Amino acid sequence: MDVSVVIPTYNRPVLLRQTVDAVLAQTVAPREIVIVDNGTSDEAARMIEAVYGDAVTYLKVPSEGVQAARNAGIAKARGAWIALLDDDDLWHKDYLEQIRPAVDDGRANLIYSNLRKFVEDKSSGSKQPYPETNFEMAPAGYWDGVPSAAKGLNWSLVGSFPPERLLQFVAFYPSAMAIRRDLVRRLAGFNREIFGIKSEDVEFTARALLAGQLAVVWLPLIDYRIHGDNSCAADWVSQAIGRWKIFEYIYARDGYGSETFRRALEDDLPKRRAKMFDQAWRHSRFAATDEIRPFLSRDDWTLIRRLRLAVRAAPSPVRSAVMQCRRLLAEVRASD
Repeated sequence: MDVSVVIPTYNRPVLLRQTVDAVLAQTVAPREIVIVDNGTSDEAARMIEAVYGDAVTYLKVPSEGVQAARNAGIAKARGAWIALLDDDDLWHKDYLEQIRPAVDDGRANLIYSNLRKFVEDKSSGSKQPYPETNFEMAPAGYWDGVPSAAKGLNWSLVGSFPPERLLQFVAFYPSAMAIRRDLVRRLAGFNREIFGIKSEDVEFTARALLAGQLAVVWLPLIDYRIHGDNSCAADWVSQAIGRWKIFEYIYARDGYGSETFRRALEDDLPKRRAKMFDQAWRHSRFAATDEIRPFLSRDDWTLIRRLRLAVRAAPSPVRSAVMQCRRLLAEVRASD
C-alpha cells in the first residue's frame, strides 16, 4: 500500500519495539515506516539502528511535543496516505488489509477504525482488555445517521461527520487514523499553537472531520495501551481540562466556520466550564481553577463556588487543611 506509517517516540524503546514489530508483521506491507525521535535518549536511537536498520526511516527532532513530531514525520513521508501510530499502541496484523478497501474505493480521504483499550500490568505483563470497543463506549445516539457497513463489508463511507459530536465523546484516535497526505497539507498539519495541552489531538480531529470525506472501519483493529505513562489513564482530570481548553479555542474561532459546531459549542461550554471548575478544585488543580474562573458567568457563582474561591485565595496552610478535611469527609461518606 502507498501508505507511510509515522510513529513519534519519546523514551519508550521497549514499547516502541512492540509497536514497530506489529507494523512489520502486517499482512499488507506499507510503503515505509518513519520513526520520529522526539528528543529521546540515545538508548532508543541505538535500539532502532541495531534492530531495524534500513527497514525504517529514522528522524531525530528537538523535543517540542508530539504535534511537532507528527508534522516532521509527515513532511518526511513519501506515501499518498499517512497512517499515524503512537509508540505504545499496537496494530492488529491485518490493520492495513482491513482499511485497504476504503483506500481503494477512492472517495474517502480520511479513515478511522475502531479500537479496544487494554490495561497492561507492568510486573506480570498480563493484558486486560476493556469489555467494550471504543465505538461501543459512545453514548446513545452518537452513531445516529451514520451509515453502517453494507452486508459483507467491514467499512462504510460516511462522508461528512458532525464534529460537534466530539463534545459528547471522542471516538476517533490518532493511532486509528489514516489520512491522505494532500488533506494533511490542506489542514496545515497539527496545530503548534496548542502545544502542551492535554487532548490536543481533538483539535486536529475536529478540523479533519470538517474538511475531509470520512470512511469508518468498524472493526477494532488497534490495541490502545493504558499504562502509567499514558496521560489518558494517569490523569483524566488534566485530559478533561485539556478538552475544555481545546473547545474554547475552537469556539473563539467560530467553530472553524461551521455554524452548527459553533452553536453546539455555545450551548456546551457554559456547563463544561462550571463542571471543570468544580473538578479542578476537588482535585486540587488550583492553577486550572484560575484559568477557568474568567470564563464563568455571574450565575455560575453559587455559594459553594464562592466558598471554593475563598479557599483558593487563602494562605497555603489553610488551603491544605481545608482540602485534607474534604478528603477525610469523602472517605467517611464512602465507608457508610
